[in-house]
Amino acid sequence: MRRHGVKSLLVGDASDALQYLGSELVRRTGIPTLTTPFGKSLVDESLPNFHGIYYGLAGSLEHSNWAKSRDLVLHFGPLRSDINTYGFTATTDADATVVLEADSITIGTTTKGSASFWGVCTKSLLGKVVARLDEVKPTTGDPFPANPDDPREILKALPPAEPGSTVDQYSSWLRMSSFFRPGDIILTETGTSSYGGQSFVLPEDTTVVASSIWMSIGYALAASQGVALAQREMITEGTRRPGRTILFEGDGSLQMSAQAISDIIRNKLDMTIFIINNNGYTVERIIHGFHADYNDVQPWRNLEAPSYFGAPQDDPSYRVTTRSARNWGELQSVLEDPIIQEGKGLNMVEVFMEMDDAPQSLRKFVEYLTNRNRGGK
Repeated sequence: MRRHGVKSLLVGDASDALQYLGSELVRRTGIPTLTTPFGKSLVDESLPNFHGIYYGLAGSLEHSNWAKSRDLVLHFGPLRSDINTYGFTATTDADATVVLEADSITIGTTTKGSASFWGVCTKSLLGKVVARLDEVKPTTGDPFPANPDDPREILKALPPAEPGSTVDQYSSWLRMSSFFRPGDIILTETGTSSYGGQSFVLPEDTTVVASSIWMSIGYALAASQGVALAQREMITEGTRRPGRTILFEGDGSLQMSAQAISDIIRNKLDMTIFIINNNGYTVERIIHGFHADYNDVQPWRNLEAPSYFGAPQDDPSYRVTTRSARNWGELQSVLEDPIIQEGKGLNMVEVFMEMDDAPQSLRKFVEYLTNRNRGGK
């Protein structure tokens, strides 16, 4: 947005302050806004000045150059891991960036002089800023370059899926967006799920939990039981709107922490688990080779897990539902099932995908890392 000649950009990363006040700040200023992968769901994605995830090298060159050309960037809660920045390529001009952390603000870098302010409660500061924005009339922002990676536009252009065709990584994450509702908490396991989840088109008040730090497989299933328990308590207390807990879990990752299903059942948590069965560790196959046998896993009868872990049978107080989908027609039938849509009890849906299929952003990132490790740029 131009204001007094300044080209501005907001970048949301992993900031509690931005999640609390971010959508109001974005809405009232009209400043073009991006998030990193870890910041997915921090901002209301229906806002016209929200322009998706900053993919760096994994996105379009025009998009990346535009972000780096801003002369004022407000970056909230930066998480500068290689995963969250696509190999440190999703960056902005450091000398033009104001970094807002939970208790500090840094302006510029040492190359041109910088200023740091510690002991600042950023959430309180943003609250005061937002309160003053009623006095400010937003101006028209700089034209944002066409973004070929914008999930909202890609989803609109998708042709209907052929019922008998294989469920593919490119379009399945986009099409899954229609399943989500305001209030949902969505977890995406490390691997193809975490990259695929970047393509979700989210309704308001939806939270995405994804790992962009250690990339430890198996964390999401264990984490989901804590999320579901906290969500139930918050809904009961009236501090969170009703919503579902939805997990996207890989078949390989499931084998790392499958015992968490036992605790989900014991606590009678409402949970919908989509198991992405692509015959092993596809994310590792892409990095280290498809035919390395250490990326194979023993096939499990995943949908028998509720029975093995002692789930009640025909108990109206805690319903257990299992479904499978080997093509688009079967998956569509599952997603339209009122029981699955309600999200009560334990719902496990196994979706079969090809072993060598993966989200495009993951493929591009791996290509970059491979080239860099071989001495390329």
